[in-house]
Amino acid sequence: FFTVSTGLIAQEAAEQRGIKNFRDREAKQAIYRALKEEGGEKWLLNRVIAKIDQSIAHYAIIDALRMPWDISWLLGLQYSSLIYVDAPFELRLERARLVALRGADDSKPDEAEISAEEFARREKDETSVHIPSFRKLPVARVVTHDSTIENLGRQLIAVAFKEKLLYRQEELLMIANPLNRFYEGFKRKNNITS
Repeated sequence: FFTVSTGLIAQEAAEQRGIKNFRDREAKQAIYRALKEEGGEKWLLNRVIAKIDQSIAHYAIIDALRMPWDISWLLGLQYSSLIYVDAPFELRLERARLVALRGADDSKPDEAEISAEEFARREKDETSVHIPSFRKLPVARVVTHDSTIENLGRQLIAVAFKEKLLYRQEELLMIANPLNRFYEGFKRKNNITS
């Protein structure tokens, strides 16, 4: 089991360039533009693929594929599944504000007091505009994350069984145990109690 976070890949690239405050929106946008100019529009996908190629894990979960070529690559794999984790707009807004207020590493400080209108506008930017169309693909499975992180984990495992990504109890344990460790670490890191 191996997780790849596109956000962490971008953060590593920023740190390699000496950018320490990757939480700053302008710094993030500048690094994305520079990397896109250097490596082409698929620079992030190429780094995701390289990370997966370096792994010896049987399963990979990739966070935040957002561009059409990302989805084309994913769907071109022999064994893949597109699971879209969604939440109601109001809940996404509330979570963004809370994460920013807590000052989590991956937070965007300017979202602590963001208005609903500005949050909605940001969801229509270049990196998010394609997501609604991905969600409508016949192969996409939608999971609604409207309660706890543990419940989300249970929903993802249920989808994995239904899609025949998992066949045996041992595989469930292989996925469930790392997911539980990941979620517990995420909760501790972000001071989440529920």
